[in-house]
Amino acid sequence: MTNILVLYYSSYGHVRTLADAVAEGVRTVPGTSVDIRRIAETVPEDVRISAGFVEDDTPTASPADLAGYDGILFGTPTRFGLMAGQMKQFIDQAGGLWMRNALVGKVAGVFVSTGSQHGGHEATMLSTQIALQ
Repeated sequence: MTNILVLYYSSYGHVRTLADAVAEGVRTVPGTSVDIRRIAETVPEDVRISAGFVEDDTPTASPADLAGYDGILFGTPTRFGLMAGQMKQFIDQAGGLWMRNALVGKVAGVFVSTGSQHGGHEATMLSTQIALQ
């Protein structure tokens, strides 16, 4: 059985919707199981509420969880052509796994969402993949 993690960060629910669609696609592959997890929010509660961030009851992941999957699909909103800071902070915390080669041989992919047609999604996909190499 191939185990896939769909891991995302979403402020307003758009990337969460994409994560659900990505997981639905993964489920169509025979011999594959999929888990959906989110990156924990780092924005203070009062800021989150005033900005209109949506509630999300999806379980959060820890960097240590990455070692237990054969492949990881990362979903992030675009922030000026880069991944969200929450996603970057999560990936930075996986340095210990990287040092132990616990991520070697794992397949990774990226999906993103932007607020406009030319919102930098291509750059976000490229810059996120750099951190995954």
